Amino acid sequence: MDKSITKNNLINLQESLEALHDRRMPIDGTPSVENFGVKYDPLYESITSSISNDGLRYILSAMQPIPASSTIFLCKQGEIFSSDIICSIGLPLVFYFQGSVPLNIHIRSSSDLDILFIHSEKLYVPEEIYKSRYTRIGVSINEIILNIKNRVTDLFIKRKYSFRRNDKSIKVSNCLPVNVDIVPACWYHTIEYQRTGIDEEKGVTILKEQESKLIQNYPFKHIGLVSRKNLIYNDKIGKCIRLLKNIKADIPDSSTITLSSFDITSFVYYIPEFIPNFIRIDTNNEFSLAKCLYDYLKYIISHQSQFSLLRVPDQSRIIFDLPHKMHSLQILEENLCRILQAINHST
Repeated sequence: MDKSITKNNLINLQESLEALHDRRMPIDGTPSVENFGVKYDPLYESITSSISNDGLRYILSAMQPIPASSTIFLCKQGEIFSSDIICSIGLPLVFYFQGSVPLNIHIRSSSDLDILFIHSEKLYVPEEIYKSRYTRIGVSINEIILNIKNRVTDLFIKRKYSFRRNDKSIKVSNCLPVNVDIVPACWYHTIEYQRTGIDEEKGVTILKEQESKLIQNYPFKHIGLVSRKNLIYNDKIGKCIRLLKNIKADIPDSSTITLSSFDITSFVYYIPEFIPNFIRIDTNNEFSLAKCLYDYLKYIISHQSQFSLLRVPDQSRIIFDLPHKMHSLQILEENLCRILQAINHST
């Protein structure tokens, strides 16, 4: 084991199983809770009642998606909330979910919702193919996005919501069963979108308020690429992502893991290209899938110069863009190794 990996970087399987169980439990208001009067996850209960080995229990449970009823309820609450806010502030906005929830790779029934509030009439078009298609306006995109943020802030103050105004978003915490991050934005019509008209090629422009700087993101391209590839591989990519995200959540000092959910999703996305055996593993053979994932993590660590150039699926940036991200990967690899050893030692 790497000497820089300490006890605070290693999970305790029994404690982690309890924490995983808590993360999967339906939140209050979910139909399953309302109908039966108890919080119950039948898939988790089935796994833990039929399997005695803690390592195997953890892998099987950590790879599974959050119960569909919880995710549907979560999204419905987000839709009602967003529609109400947009109607109340009186701006021409549309909303879209981004992040882990639309990809079904979130690991909590109470996962935070990440919601884009996009101005539906004002666009960011720094480069034009067809000059006659767009009309320039006298208001800056910075001002338009800031106005969205200010209108939402004023409404939250009026309604006495508990919220925090961050550099790129507003986090509200007491009006839904889960936290919500609202990200004000404008559409960004990329050159590729102008050529093809494919919605997935549209980006969004968001504002870093403190620097008054516009940055471009491509959430719909990311979601499209990952979801299609995961569909091709029958959710094996999704299972590997969920497993690593659960391990990260269960590490006692999880702040030492600087790989974000987006980073984890991005490097797991490429596993079929580097581990030929991945395609042959059955999606229901989670133990073999976890071993395959472990081989992939080892491969990345032993070929750091090669992976230092690997870009996120939408190609907008390098995944391992900071040195400490590779150390975070080593911590995840060590934990997965110990979980697999716990399984092997009992067989």
